[in-house]
Amino acid sequence: MLRRQIAGTGCRTCEIRSEKKIKNFAKRVQRAADRSSSLLKPHFKTDKPIKHMNTKITSICASLLLAATAVLSAGEPPKPAPSSPQLEKLKTLAGTWQGKADIGQGPIDMIVQYRVLAAGSVVEERAFPGMPNEMVTMFYDKEGKLALTHYCMLGNRPEMALKASDANSLTFDFDSCCGIDPKKETHMHAMTLRFDDANTITTTCKALADGKEMPAHDTTLHRVKAETASTK
Repeated sequence: MLRRQIAGTGCRTCEIRSEKKIKNFAKRVQRAADRSSSLLKPHFKTDKPIKHMNTKITSICASLLLAATAVLSAGEPPKPAPSSPQLEKLKTLAGTWQGKADIGQGPIDMIVQYRVLAAGSVVEERAFPGMPNEMVTMFYDKEGKLALTHYCMLGNRPEMALKASDANSLTFDFDSCCGIDPKKETHMHAMTLRFDDANTITTTCKALADGKEMPAHDTTLHRVKAETASTK
């Protein structure tokens, strides 16, 4: 009961503050309107044009007041559109992951961080954070379907669209809208993300060089527990 009273008091306090802000804004608008009217008086021989101008000023002031009321009384920002089931699946990866990766020079240690951003509309994947070859992949819904943009250490930005999905995997393929010429530019062309279990994922990336497919390597990552990540 006490919590409800406190919560109610907090809400009422916010309402009083909003009302005060609206009243103060209304006073400032009215003062501005009065000053405008006084400046206009010497320019007319009769009071008819002045009355007409005052009507316009009052109308403008009313519109401004309504707009201010709407802004000040708004409780929460509008909620984003619902995410696709595939994007919701990716949100479960939020946190830090580690494993071994082979990017052409043999297995190396790899850390990947996933974050949910922009009111839940984007999932960020950050590979090799803090390293010179750090890369970022942004997952998002495009026209209701999961897509991604990969900011690669090769210096380009391939985009991919979801090609297939099931309960345990997501498969992406190259989207030509990014402007990369697959026959001329080396780039990441496709990717499969497999959910092995709640704490294990495996990614398989396919790259093209001069239009030819390069050998693919699987990268298995394990979720880093919160207490383990905090000690690093």
